[in-house]
Amino acid sequence: MRVGHFELALASGGRRLPEVVHNGESVVVAAAGASFHVELTLLETAHKLPHGQFYKAYAEIDRRNVGYSKRIYRPHTTAWTGFLESADSQGMLVREFVFSVPFETAAKQAHNLNFVEGKVRVEVRLAEETDERRTGSRHGDTGTNESIAQLPEGKKVVPPRRPRAASWLQGAASPEHFFMAPSLTTGKGKLKADKPFSTHKSRTIGGPVAVLELRYETAATLLLRGVLKESDPAHRAILQQFPDTAAEEDAVKREDETGPSQAAAARSKLKRRQEQQQHQQPARQRRQRRRQGVEEEAVIDLTKAPGEGDEVLAAKQENKQLQCDLTAEDEPQWRAVKQQVHSVA
Repeated sequence: MRVGHFELALASGGRRLPEVVHNGESVVVAAAGASFHVELTLLETAHKLPHGQFYKAYAEIDRRNVGYSKRIYRPHTTAWTGFLESADSQGMLVREFVFSVPFETAAKQAHNLNFVEGKVRVEVRLAEETDERRTGSRHGDTGTNESIAQLPEGKKVVPPRRPRAASWLQGAASPEHFFMAPSLTTGKGKLKADKPFSTHKSRTIGGPVAVLELRYETAATLLLRGVLKESDPAHRAILQQFPDTAAEEDAVKREDETGPSQAAAARSKLKRRQEQQQHQQPARQRRQRRRQGVEEEAVIDLTKAPGEGDEVLAAKQENKQLQCDLTAEDEPQWRAVKQQVHSVA
């Protein structure tokens, strides 16, 4: 996205991630687990600054300061590669940005759809150097913002008052749907080295000259919201870049070529694979849930007939009963125990 002489983008794997504009907001299409960096470009159209002055840029992700600023003296591209770990005049260490699947927590409350998660914000100010020098070392914030407020399907939220935030309600079937909550946040990845910060102190001149904001979200969620449309050729090209939505696009194409019966089988296989992915949470997230005391709900469909691989049905047929071992170190363990038969004389 572009504001004045500045351009903001997210890049991963050596290329910029695709971006769409929906109701005046720029949205980057991303995938969970991928590392990325934030790129800020001063375009060639910018006028030359007086001697000693430069642009100083500050970055926030999910409303968390990344821990260090960037200086731009002439038209070129600079990048934030991760959250600050530590820095001094000799070098800097950062934890790379990684798209992460957030977990819900009761500690946060959702009163509207203006989520701070899933957003990158960069503020640019004019600055000038001073005669003072910076000494010592700096350390970054140890936390991240990888949780979101609980927003189950059907829960009503009040539409936000600000016009920019209200754009997320337009085009949606209802402001109550669970998929309006962010499905991505930013976590911390590998430790990596970066350039040392400048030892010259500076001061800003006036207010911001540019404020740039991007949202980032998965292709599957944007497809649900109607931000990405299969009928748009440019959007179809974006959907093909991500495994989940590419598989769905292939299923639609097979329906056109081979008929509804084979396409239905492909869709069924795709649905099973997506359900498996949703239930396979990383071990790190499970441990994090337990540390924060977040309870996970188990949903059982009592209207569904038991299948051949159903453990309860198998135990019943063998005259056994299922018992839960709650002393296991990690997850509760279930085992089938033979029922004792007592005769009455």
